[in-house]
Amino acid sequence: MKQVEPNIRFCSTFSSGIKARVRSIRTVSIRSDIFLHLSFSGSYAPRTFRPPGIRQSSRLNLRQVFLPADFHARRRRKQLKPDSEPSLPDIVLIAAVARNGVIGADNDMPWRLSTDLKRFKQMTLGKPVVMGRKTFLSFGGKPLPGRPHVIISRDPDYAPEGAEAATSLEAALERAGTLARELGVDEIVIMGGGQIYAQAMPLANRLEITEVEADPQGDTRFPEIDPEIWQETARVAGDRGDRDSANFTFVTYHRSNGG
Repeated sequence: MKQVEPNIRFCSTFSSGIKARVRSIRTVSIRSDIFLHLSFSGSYAPRTFRPPGIRQSSRLNLRQVFLPADFHARRRRKQLKPDSEPSLPDIVLIAAVARNGVIGADNDMPWRLSTDLKRFKQMTLGKPVVMGRKTFLSFGGKPLPGRPHVIISRDPDYAPEGAEAATSLEAALERAGTLARELGVDEIVIMGGGQIYAQAMPLANRLEITEVEADPQGDTRFPEIDPEIWQETARVAGDRGDRDSANFTFVTYHRSNGG
């Protein structure tokens, strides 16, 4: 970089009381940070302002003084990291939620919404779906057609028919991510139940919520949707049909930039 010669004499007093006259000043740019590189005259080089492990020299390199000890090691690790890693699929939570937050009662939904089920099928078909064991059993313990299933169970010996099993949400998401890449899709869908939603909420990119205009009794609730974290991006009133037991609205939330 360009060397700048000061027009005036500049002195810096260090803790020892020795005055060192600066011979030249130049800036050193390291990534986004700017440091000054001061070059001292040999006979005036300060002797006490020297961190352990740095040889005494007529030049005091502030890069050695102020950079963290592992800076170069971390930079090497980053350079060794592949430039193109597989992008992680979006994690989408999909649920029908009553006005009082209820999503289930006795391992079943406390309403019948045929229109919502059709939309659910359209949004999940061809994508990996992740759910808890109870949710899987709630629709007969058999996978929905056209969607690879990963079922979460604490039992390491659990072997669901026609589906894969994982003992934690993290393991399930890792497996579902692999399946998504194999299928060429960019989403993983979380289907419940309540505890799985709560665990996945901090990791999710999007929420697809069907707001059900009802206040049923229930034992399972959807986590609170914090407006400071989640931004509503779409709201469409549902067209209630003869096989729908309540009015409903389709609402989409995206995680805000600061969320």
